[in-house]
Amino acid sequence: MDILIRAIHLYFIFILGRFILNLYIGSKKVSKVNKNKEEDNQNINNWHERVNNIKKELNMLEMVKDEVCEAYLQREKAYQVVEDDKTHYFCSWECRQKYIEEKKKKNMAV
Repeated sequence: MDILIRAIHLYFIFILGRFILNLYIGSKKVSKVNKNKEEDNQNINNWHERVNNIKKELNMLEMVKDEVCEAYLQREKAYQVVEDDKTHYFCSWECRQKYIEEKKKKNMAV
């Protein structure tokens, strides 16, 4: 639950950052004289870097659901099975094996 709260918190920080960046860029477009273009570009690059760091952190915290026991876990920590261009996620090797065994039984029954 703490991970989910942190992911939501980071998402709002990301949205707030984009909003502030849009305001900053918009105010610079309105100004008549742009004396410090290099400084402006530096600020924009810093914002892009911050946004990219937040995106990376959110990707690391993305939650997925185990198809066997229906537990939620971080995608990067999950065991995976790729089948027909679809990725299935599992909390443990045992759940992964159960899924594979059930698939074998279904295929044999057909």
